[in-house]
Amino acid sequence: MAVQMFEKWRLPDMLSDAKLALATAMTSETPGRNHEAAIQILKESLRLDEKRNDVQRQLKNLETIVMARRRGDGPRERKQEHCPTWQCCERANSKLHERAGGLRTAFFSAYEDHTEDKVKITQREEAYKCIRKLASDFDSEPRLGCNANSENLTTVVKDVGILHFHGHTATHPNIIYQSLVLSDGNTSETSSGVQEFHHTQSSTSPYRPTLGPHKDAFTVRDAFSLDLNLSLASIVACSSGVENYGTGDEPQGLLSALQYAGCATAIGTLWPVRSEDGRALTLYFFQAVRRQGDNIASPWNLALSFQKAIEMGRAYAIRLVLKPQIWLSA
Repeated sequence: MAVQMFEKWRLPDMLSDAKLALATAMTSETPGRNHEAAIQILKESLRLDEKRNDVQRQLKNLETIVMARRRGDGPRERKQEHCPTWQCCERANSKLHERAGGLRTAFFSAYEDHTEDKVKITQREEAYKCIRKLASDFDSEPRLGCNANSENLTTVVKDVGILHFHGHTATHPNIIYQSLVLSDGNTSETSSGVQEFHHTQSSTSPYRPTLGPHKDAFTVRDAFSLDLNLSLASIVACSSGVENYGTGDEPQGLLSALQYAGCATAIGTLWPVRSEDGRALTLYFFQAVRRQGDNIASPWNLALSFQKAIEMGRAYAIRLVLKPQIWLSA
């Protein structure tokens, strides 16, 4: 490589030297070795001339390509395939300037629908109250209880810009079958628990989680199969943001599956979370989103809304610490 670079750099001088030697040999009156040298010099001169012409052709072709690309015509760069993470980032960036006020929303919650535990019943009522308020604020119809089923979710989610879910997740040894716990669409008044348990087992393959009576699963695999145009998916459920890393170091989980399917931004939790804490953070977050939606002078910034929600949640926690009569009576 160094020799080639030297030859290119020395090319003009080498040509001049060859021509000078050729002229000297050809004008010599004494035939002999000078003539042989002249022939060799002539051959070398021709070789160098050819190399120079080849270099000039390459430079000319390169200049033509550069000028064509500057004008916007000519040969294009080959389209590259990118990893799912890069594609998710591109989708998020493309939705940066979308407005919250112009987005359709869907709010789902399936939470302890078939229980006689009074504490869980109270939590369910509070969770559904929170979802109704959010749906009202965004002029949307809440899907609660038996209406928060897999069929409704997979249908509605294709036509909305914001999806929010409050409930439970089910873990699985195979991350592909980690799932949101939804209703199966039936109520305890329409069918018995024994029938429902049999229905849940028979309607799912052995590789899917068995969740018990009146429940159905929306798995990571189901999310991968969707074609979405979501700007936001907010999943308030225990460990909904847990990801596994497989071949190629690509994340696999509910959030990454939703992003792969077409969701620009996905929010979840990395650990178990109390229902009341999830409700509080949800209200703070969507209040901040609505305030941004009312201001048409600036783009919709989800990161800013989430930051404000965290700040409000911390302030609420500090108030609880400063007022022990609140948490001591709990």
